[in-house]
Amino acid sequence: MTDVLTAGPESTEEGYGRAQPASADRAPCRAAAHAAFNGAVTILVSHRFSTVTMTDLIMVLDGGRLVEHGTHDELLAAGGTYRGLYEAQAQGYAEVET
Repeated sequence: MTDVLTAGPESTEEGYGRAQPASADRAPCRAAAHAAFNGAVTILVSHRFSTVTMTDLIMVLDGGRLVEHGTHDELLAAGGTYRGLYEAQAQGYAEVET
């Protein structure tokens, strides 16, 4: 499940969307990405790494606590929690494809 909250820079209006993980309809995520490139602040809450790799800042929570933050590349290079979860998810997808 991916939750998307977007607020534009010149508006008090907020947009909210939700996409099912197995759904082919990724419209809320695409809309959030589009809004972000147009100056909006977008918060994605997701367990799908393919969704968060495009973001400017990733915050990794564990047990309700912030344990890591950075870009996708920075977090992979750090070799911490994010990298372990990223590799586990990638391995899971690789096993499904074979």
